[in-house]
Amino acid sequence: MKITELVGIKNKIKNLPQNPRKVAEYPLGLEWHKVLYDNGFRPLGSGSFGTVWDNYQLSYVLKVFSDTDIAYIEWIKASIQHKDNPHMPHFVSPRVVRIVPGVVAIRTEKLTRISEDAYMMLKPMNALIEVATIERIPPSEVISRRGDNWSSRFIPFIEYCKKYPDFIPALDIVYDVVMRPGFRPDLHDENIMMRGQVIVFSDPVFDKKALTNR
Repeated sequence: MKITELVGIKNKIKNLPQNPRKVAEYPLGLEWHKVLYDNGFRPLGSGSFGTVWDNYQLSYVLKVFSDTDIAYIEWIKASIQHKDNPHMPHFVSPRVVRIVPGVVAIRTEKLTRISEDAYMMLKPMNALIEVATIERIPPSEVISRRGDNWSSRFIPFIEYCKKYPDFIPALDIVYDVVMRPGFRPDLHDENIMMRGQVIVFSDPVFDKKALTNR
């Protein structure tokens, strides 16, 4: 392990099972959860493939996840490629670090839960991505073609896009990743977070095959 803040944990985990058993409460295994917990980390939330851990002494969070989560790995790559877009998550390092076989981690910025106003935008966001994937055109082009019809239906969404002109390009990035073979959109209140008033797509896509095979 080369995460400097976790120096010393490697010796503690060397005798752990090579394939951490998965249990419902801790998707990556109870043993690995205990190691992090004993070293000052606390889980913020879990998904199908991993858990986000916080440590009050650190300026970032640690996302520990299964290396079968190919969709998230691809999202990391896309986010780094478009790091100038403020709606992409920021990473301390672009490198995914292997912890034990099957389990990897990445250090990412601390964000806050989705705001009430942003929550109200989930419906238009999902509607836009759905239309885009059906018509196989980017969300920006969907809006361009629908014009006033779209604007009149989702006024708060359009107002937000006017205030943050990089938001529609960010949705185009989400669309590009979603359209890869086997991937599906996953836009809900656990995968969209906030940096101040800025909506951040933390983990907006999943791999249907990987989820089925869990």
